[in-house]
Amino acid sequence: MALSRLSPDLPEPHWPDVDRAVATEILDRLPMAVWIVDQAYRLIYANAAFRAQPPAGLPTSGQSGDQALLNPSAVERYTQWKRSCERALNGETVTITIGAASYSVQPLQCPQLGTLALITAVTPSDSDSTALFRTAIETMPDPFGMYTAVRNLHGQIVDARITAVNAAMCSVTGYRREELLNQRLLDLFPHYANDGTFADVRRLIDTGTPVHRTTTIINPSGKQRYVEVHAGKLNDGFVAIWHDIHDQYELNRHIRQQAELLNQIADAVIATDLNYAVMSWNHGAEQIYGWTSAEVIGQPLGKFLETRFTNTNTDEAAAILYQTGRWEGEVEQRRRDGKYIPIHSIVVLIRDEHGAPTSIVAVNRNISERRHFEMLLMKANQRLEEAMIEARRQAAEILMVNELHDLLQVCQTNNEAAGVIAFSLQRIFPHQSGYLMVRQPGTANLNVLAAWGDSAIVPASMTIDQCWSLRRGLIHRTCAGEGMRCAHIRADPDDCTCCVPLVVQGEIYGLLHIAGSKLPRSELIVMTGDTIKLALSNLELRTTLHEQAIIDPLTGL
Repeated sequence: MALSRLSPDLPEPHWPDVDRAVATEILDRLPMAVWIVDQAYRLIYANAAFRAQPPAGLPTSGQSGDQALLNPSAVERYTQWKRSCERALNGETVTITIGAASYSVQPLQCPQLGTLALITAVTPSDSDSTALFRTAIETMPDPFGMYTAVRNLHGQIVDARITAVNAAMCSVTGYRREELLNQRLLDLFPHYANDGTFADVRRLIDTGTPVHRTTTIINPSGKQRYVEVHAGKLNDGFVAIWHDIHDQYELNRHIRQQAELLNQIADAVIATDLNYAVMSWNHGAEQIYGWTSAEVIGQPLGKFLETRFTNTNTDEAAAILYQTGRWEGEVEQRRRDGKYIPIHSIVVLIRDEHGAPTSIVAVNRNISERRHFEMLLMKANQRLEEAMIEARRQAAEILMVNELHDLLQVCQTNNEAAGVIAFSLQRIFPHQSGYLMVRQPGTANLNVLAAWGDSAIVPASMTIDQCWSLRRGLIHRTCAGEGMRCAHIRADPDDCTCCVPLVVQGEIYGLLHIAGSKLPRSELIVMTGDTIKLALSNLELRTTLHEQAIIDPLTGL
């Protein structure tokens, strides 16, 4: 608290003995009105009770320099009041009773202003100013105490003795009045020697420097309460008000803890006002976006963060926020380095107790890593799906090759086998064209047994020398001008070709030729060729055995 500002033409009043700030603090906490006027009846000082509710009839609001006389229209009261003030200014102590209110008016000597009048509102039954002051101190809601210095033989201050306390001091400390009076301060609260409180008190008594600090009072059960000490010098000691701030201190500590917790969160927690000026920017926001809290607090959020919406826009998101109090979605936001990162954002509208919007809080999470793993998982699922499709396709191809094998096993003639092979190869290789050539026994010539697809690529006959695969005994591939093409090939130059020699126990039975823009997998080609060559070999063997069974090799009969 402080004295009301003096009029520019009036010097500050003198406060004898007691430090001005402490005296002001005490007077401002008194429940009754106290004020001081000069010889021209101008207001020099008014305490908090006067400023809150000036006495009836005084045309002033408590400002220094105001006239502090009753309204002249009430002639009798005005005259009584003015005469009483004049008597006090002449050195008398006067009690004025006007209606149900009584006022004590006593002289106050001030070197700069001369004699002043100190006026205190009192009850008719208690006009003694000393008793009134003691009563006021006793009824103060804050703890109050008076202390004298305890010195050693060398005159050094080693402690302070309690000489007076009010009821609030007893209530806060948990001690009875008789347990506090004449006790040493450090005997009751030894921690003051370590937390700096007693050092400030000693400096106050030595130099007059007022004390204003936060400390604790510990009651006999060990429970501590936080207090704010306001102390001023009084003779060889001091007076102090111990303002109980425990609840506010705990609230502030809780707020600090919450702020620290917010700084431990990896997510960005950003608070703005309704105009999107940044009010709070935690450590997570600094890590995600790159700007420090000192750089962004108080600045418009859009000055730093550029947001890209996927399925909505800024206006629609704001409309949802104000309608429902919450918006959630995924956006992309620009970092300090210019890179856009994916963000999962939850935005909440904060309202006061009347339901009016006051601020906006956003919790933003960097989901770059999640997006990366989602992409990896999507690719893995895609590869798995492709593998399953390929497995099903290969299973279907194997089934068709097995069916070809079963049909060829029951064929009795080459013509019958030719129809089965043409039909099956069309199913097995639907996107390619080709043909099957079989060798004429005892010759180097091969004739067409079966064909499918484009008939223009099928030659009527060929010789072993016209095919690199037959000459080498290996599969021969060409594709888009790469590799040596066989002489028998008539396929488009841009097509890929594959010649598979059908050889059993070193004997050439025929040739399987496949052509197309893309060749099937090698395993399928080899499996199909093996099935056909074994079937042709078995068919030839059955024919030979049949002839041997019915024809005499000596006579030919």
